[in-house]
Amino acid sequence: MSMWLWIVIGAHLLNALSFVVNKFILGHIKVQPAGYAGLIGWASIFATVLMPWGFAPLSFVNAIIALVTGAVFIWALYFFFSALQRNEVSTIVPVIGGAIPAITLVLAAVLIHERLPKMDYVAFAVLLVGTLFMLWNTGKGKNRAVSNASLAIALGAAVLFALSSVGMKYIFNQTEFINGFIWTRWGSVLGAAVFLISPAQTRYMKDAFRILFSRSGLLFGLGESIGAGGFIVLTYTMSLASPTLINALQGVQYALLLMVAIIGWMVKPDMLGESFTKREILLKIFGIILIGGGVWMIAIV
Repeated sequence: MSMWLWIVIGAHLLNALSFVVNKFILGHIKVQPAGYAGLIGWASIFATVLMPWGFAPLSFVNAIIALVTGAVFIWALYFFFSALQRNEVSTIVPVIGGAIPAITLVLAAVLIHERLPKMDYVAFAVLLVGTLFMLWNTGKGKNRAVSNASLAIALGAAVLFALSSVGMKYIFNQTEFINGFIWTRWGSVLGAAVFLISPAQTRYMKDAFRILFSRSGLLFGLGESIGAGGFIVLTYTMSLASPTLINALQGVQYALLLMVAIIGWMVKPDMLGESFTKREILLKIFGIILIGGGVWMIAIV
């Protein structure tokens, strides 16, 4: 199995844990999406400490692309947290994750002229179908259905995440990883700065900073740290492999996400606001089997 594949799987597992912590924070600590995304954006300034180990100027066009790519990632997080606040984590995350690979496939082909081996396209299809099975809900609880508004927000997040992935791949094709990482993180700071245009969003960011240094700050910081770790590792893999396949492998994180959500539901049903039917669990298990098959196909190429 290629080393990048192991790295991607590890990153997606970290993201799955981060999603669960994020859902708990949004539901119990009451951090607003703009505050959460803004805090992540401002924290990106710490990438500046890497300058002695690989910073270099970019051309004007590449610098703009790098900054926009970083800003788009923060706006994608804002849409993602907004959708996550409205719906169950095991419902909304697969909606976004199912759309991202398909959108990335199109954008990567159009914007960076990416072409994959035939077997990788087959693996991509298997991973996508498996992800859709993970998405399939049959429950009738008040939060199970995804409203049109939530669906629009989720798809908006998917488009922005896909754009960010393709943008990062483009930048990493033009420069070294550390340099590309620094430039895109500066873009994330600018993306967070956009929130300052709105007084309400500014207030939400101030509230998030206050919570970070409150008694709830430990859990808040844990969610931030896990998410940051997953993001950094996943960003590194963008410099090694296809963003289309990397995003398609998100199904791996849903397997862990499902297990964590089910365990949480069994221990304390209202902890994450999750509920499951036997049919749902069977469908999701089938999805996990398909995802495993897709990972195997990529591994043998």
